Amino acid sequence: MLRLIGSELWGRRERSLALLAGIVLACASFVVLTATAQTEQLGVHGTIARTFRSSYDILVRPHGTETPLERSQGLVRNNYQSGIFGGITMAQYQQIARMTGVQVAAPIAMIGYVLQPVQFNIDLTPFLTRAPRQLFTVKITRTTDRGLVHLTDKTGYVYVTKRPIGSGTGQVAGRYGNITEQLASGRNAPVCPQFMTTPSPFKGVERQDVVCWSRQTGSDGSGWQYTGFRHGHVGAYIDWSYPFLLAAVDPTAEAKLDGVSRTIVDGRYLRSSDMPTVVSYQGAGRINVPVLVSTRPYIDDQNQVTISELGTAAAQTIPHSPTPRRVARVIATASPGMVVQRRSFGVGQAYQRLLAAISHQQIAVIQSYWSSGPTRYRQLGARELAPLPVRNPLSVWRSDYESTGVVDAPIDSELTGYRPLRRHVGLLAGNTIQLPTLKAVGQFDPARLPGFSPLSQLPQETYSPPVAAPADARTRALLHGQNLLPDSNLTGYLQPPPLLLTDLNSLPAFSESTVFPNGNSTDPISVIRVRVAGVHGPDPLSRERVRLVAQRIAQATGLRVDITIGSSPTPVRIDLPATPHRPALELSEGWVKKGVSISILHAVDRKSQILLGLILVVGVLFLTNAASASVRARRTELGVLAAVGWSRLSLFTVVIGELAAIGLAGGVTGALLALAVSAALGDHLALTTAAVAVPAALAISAAAGLIPALQTCTLEPVAAVRPPVLEAGRAWHARSISQLSLINLLRAPGRSLLGALSLAIGVFALTVLIGATIAFKNLLVGTLLGGAVSLQVSSSDYAAVAIIIVLAAAAVADVLFLNQRERASELATLRATGWNSRSLNRLVITEGAWIALLGSLLGGGLGLTATAILSHTLPPTLLLTTAAAIAAGILAGTLAALAPSLWLARLPTASLLTAE
Repeated sequence: MLRLIGSELWGRRERSLALLAGIVLACASFVVLTATAQTEQLGVHGTIARTFRSSYDILVRPHGTETPLERSQGLVRNNYQSGIFGGITMAQYQQIARMTGVQVAAPIAMIGYVLQPVQFNIDLTPFLTRAPRQLFTVKITRTTDRGLVHLTDKTGYVYVTKRPIGSGTGQVAGRYGNITEQLASGRNAPVCPQFMTTPSPFKGVERQDVVCWSRQTGSDGSGWQYTGFRHGHVGAYIDWSYPFLLAAVDPTAEAKLDGVSRTIVDGRYLRSSDMPTVVSYQGAGRINVPVLVSTRPYIDDQNQVTISELGTAAAQTIPHSPTPRRVARVIATASPGMVVQRRSFGVGQAYQRLLAAISHQQIAVIQSYWSSGPTRYRQLGARELAPLPVRNPLSVWRSDYESTGVVDAPIDSELTGYRPLRRHVGLLAGNTIQLPTLKAVGQFDPARLPGFSPLSQLPQETYSPPVAAPADARTRALLHGQNLLPDSNLTGYLQPPPLLLTDLNSLPAFSESTVFPNGNSTDPISVIRVRVAGVHGPDPLSRERVRLVAQRIAQATGLRVDITIGSSPTPVRIDLPATPHRPALELSEGWVKKGVSISILHAVDRKSQILLGLILVVGVLFLTNAASASVRARRTELGVLAAVGWSRLSLFTVVIGELAAIGLAGGVTGALLALAVSAALGDHLALTTAAVAVPAALAISAAAGLIPALQTCTLEPVAAVRPPVLEAGRAWHARSISQLSLINLLRAPGRSLLGALSLAIGVFALTVLIGATIAFKNLLVGTLLGGAVSLQVSSSDYAAVAIIIVLAAAAVADVLFLNQRERASELATLRATGWNSRSLNRLVITEGAWIALLGSLLGGGLGLTATAILSHTLPPTLLLTTAAAIAAGILAGTLAALAPSLWLARLPTASLLTAE
């Protein structure tokens, strides 16, 4: 039997060498890619381990604070803290902090926005003349949103006279009340009329800022020399209303979680023992609240101030215009003035002045503060949202302490809002002011916080602003290639992080009913960030510890619990609608995709197993087709052996033995080739890994030879006289080469389907691989971590697919070669009857094209379906990808037909016709 096996292999050595080459390619590729996959998996596991943990492991929020998109796709949105003002009780926080397994529980209680004024002085003394009266107009323009938005803030005027001025009689309102000028006749004429009550902090001529100066006395008429100007100098006062977001934290827990205590640049860090203190100030009491102040404002605002001098005629009419409306009419009808000065004040300058004021405890008492609600969205696509505008009533700006009836709100708050706003008004207890003020204990620089990998960065809205990057070329041009930043709009879509941090002990100063009746004293905490003890990486034990703690928190408190460990940012498109002040913007925010790390680990492992398995499957199909053809070609010989008494087991052993011998040789050769390839590529391949090629080759051979060997066992002696292929039906009359090639393939349908199936596997793998890169942008690969991992594994993926397609093309070529061998006499007859070589080659290539078309369409369709199911969408790019993979498969199958077509030139026409 061994002699028979050896003679068969030698007698059909061309066939044996072809089979050997297929096994060598499959096994060598399997070994090399296995080693590469192992190396890549180690790299992926290392990347995951380094980025698995960020600042906190679990996020606890009140129920109802998550969006539908977060719930449906396992996300945590960006900029979420700015819309959560309370919802968790102190008892719930203490319950979480005491739980088994909780290493740190760090709460954040968002208190609200505090408005503080900043003043800039502009000296106009160099522009004074000898005229008895001069009138300067002051125009303030606010620029924000990277220069896209321009707002006209309060206008005003500066009136300078050589006559004496002083405070007039009547109700005192505004900064100066009724300022009068003593005329030559001795009559006192009002020149700085008092502000009037207005329903809006943004509209109306009553919002003018007016300053009157007497050059004779060097006074601004307020009864005392205002700070900022030397004696004898006059000028304009420019006010900037700056919003601070104030939040309360547990100083000890915050230091353990984020290390913020190591970022102090001035003063000291907050202490758990810090308490609000009641102090006496100018005969009244106030509550000093200790705060830690950020050194970075993270707001995009700039003021441009233009000062113009109007003509003498307009200045002379001011004493005869006692009301704001008449003054405004005088200024509006006057001839355009001459610009005498332009100044710009950036948010950095304003913020530095505020830092100095807070540090020296020179800020105003907090009479009101504001809290905002969350942004609501309209979902446009799988990960595309449009925030819904919100119209807040002007009553939120009403004030019982300002003469105008409204607070001096930032002009940015005139812009379109996306958050509901709520006002918290403080109470005055008789003549004693019990309202809080702020006392800075230190300053911290959030840029000094310990860095975490951007691949697993979680929302750190306590210390960093939300990132809203341009999502298209038009927005990128509008924003000059920069990210959109928050402005001073308290209801704007983007909000800055808290610039002031106090301790939880200070919460009563903003929530006690005797101070702020509508403050939140029941459930003041907004979110709690939890770090779990005993977590060391993505190992199962650490993951289970996090899961158990999250489960305990949810069961004990009933709050919304998100496991954020192993998460990574993923882009969500935000369509900011056009407003009267700004064009529409397409932005990309990095929301957090939960559980990405574990999904990637599983996906990478499954991917490697599937691709390597497909290599073996295609190799098995290639050998199965070849073994079946060998049995078909030896039907007469095997039938004779069966007739002379060979048992079915003996026939089975002959077929399996031939393939096992080829498999053994192929495995050894494949192992040596794998070692050589790895050495050439500079990779280290262990001998034990290379030795895997031998059992892999034997397994391929055994699997491929099983069906043909079983066919041999059922072979009857009479099979020796049966024709090798099925006869074409008499009703099939080919009218073209295409029809004839299709009929030829249908005469051996099993073999043709094997070739098509081999190519289908290659096209399927290519479609899924490319489709995953394109269509999974918003899923696994769409995350920063997934994108980094995909770069690590993409090279071996495409190499595996290329090998699969090469093996599939070889299978197609083998099918065509076997078809020609079995129809050699027919082809010789066609040549003898006048068919030229070009027509015969076209016939063979067309047969290959039919197989390639069937396999490519089948593989592309299956790949498209699988990718669409996994990505839950069917984007146009995925259809184009599938079409490209199908075209590549058709091209590979057609090119594979070139080799069999060249064999036609060696066709022995004369001898074949003689044999017929």
